[in-house]
Amino acid sequence: MLLRTIGQALNFTFKVLPTDSWEEVTRLVMERVSFMATVYHIVLPQRRLLYDYTYPYELGSTDFTMATPSLTPKWQSLYDPLAGEVWASVLGVLLLVPLLLFIITRPKHGEEFDKKISSGEAAHIVVGTLLDQSVNKQHIVSSSSRVLVAA
Repeated sequence: MLLRTIGQALNFTFKVLPTDSWEEVTRLVMERVSFMATVYHIVLPQRRLLYDYTYPYELGSTDFTMATPSLTPKWQSLYDPLAGEVWASVLGVLLLVPLLLFIITRPKHGEEFDKKISSGEAAHIVVGTLLDQSVNKQHIVSSSSRVLVAA
């Protein structure tokens, strides 16, 4: 209807070619059987090589869409940024290093050693180090609140 009105005003006629698909429409334009196609095409560099976009009526843009992500629990916002291997290595450090500190500071058989630490103190030092908290060994027993563990 719009093309007929424009044709009457500008003194031209047109013939609508029957087509079955969009591929056939574009093929007819490429073969110059049809000189105009009123279809919505996005102007892309690849299409500029095949089609004449001398007078595009509307320039479209390429958009990407995706599903809205579902809400995750708060603990997953802490867990997700790091890979499983990273969390496994952190767990390994938390289990292995306190054991090594406890073994290293243990006195040899038959010796008294006043600088020994308990396994709990060793774990306290490792967790404090990982959380970037300074650990004063003299106050470990009296102030366990020095290490801040946030949930």
